[in-house]
Amino acid sequence: SLIIPIDKEKLIAATSRMDNGDGVVWSGDSREGVSGGAVGVRWIRSEADIDKALEYYSANCDKLRIMPFLEGIPCSIHGIVFSDYVAALRPVEMVVLRKADSNEFFYAGTATYWDPAPKDREAMRAMAKQVGSALREMVNYRGIFTVDGVMTKDGFRPTEMNTRSGAGIKPMLTELADLPLELLAQSLVSGAEIDYKPEELEALLIESADSHRGGGTWRAITGDLEQFDKRPIKRIDNGWEWCDDDKADGFVSVGPGPLGSIVRFMPKNTSISSGPSFAPLAKDFWRFTDNNMDSKIGLLETARPVR
Repeated sequence: SLIIPIDKEKLIAATSRMDNGDGVVWSGDSREGVSGGAVGVRWIRSEADIDKALEYYSANCDKLRIMPFLEGIPCSIHGIVFSDYVAALRPVEMVVLRKADSNEFFYAGTATYWDPAPKDREAMRAMAKQVGSALREMVNYRGIFTVDGVMTKDGFRPTEMNTRSGAGIKPMLTELADLPLELLAQSLVSGAEIDYKPEELEALLIESADSHRGGGTWRAITGDLEQFDKRPIKRIDNGWEWCDDDKADGFVSVGPGPLGSIVRFMPKNTSISSGPSFAPLAKDFWRFTDNNMDSKIGLLETARPVR
């Protein structure tokens, strides 16, 4: 990666240097405040993309991080650092779609239905253990962290690390609602002397997450949509449709949000097959919201599985 100030000539030169054939990704700094959910991230493939992106960055950022674009399934891995052990959990898919008519990404949730190949899963877990050990040795770190990245044709490639819980923690706790994992993590950070039994906790979290998949797709969107709670929908050949409760494959809720509305779809765990990427189902859901709730999101595309 390269860190480059907002200067068109320097950005063009850095983009050319970092492009491996699929374009690059620009990610803005946090001058205007902490952001997430792919806000301030752009896929740059042409000079037109550069000009359009600079309209946003010139108003909001001082510097950009530039990395090669990585094709593949966006995903993450969590770890928990103890004083004498690093637990590594299972991979989680990040539902990052692409706006077909722009260079923006559409972050829309996390889910645990996707399974990478066993060797890739174990490589991600081994990397998490190495990262956790390094955090402990270098800065005496304790608690939860997450490494985000992409499952590329060459394996998992990290794009960032967060020294906190990621959004993928909750889907792994589908059947462990009574487990106070965040409280345990805060106890670790505070130095509380507790018999955490880290290896047993690790095994419990992985076994439960593998046996009970979870997650879904959600997004804050502009516009004041009609609000409702847990309205049932079912899968059909070309997407989703409203249905009765007894035929539901999942439930939709709409509430107020910072941009106008928050739309959330939570599938029934027994209705979604484990293994394939969840993103195509999410893409179909957002097309359903456009057709049935006038959400005005537009055409979305999924990442391409390449591994």
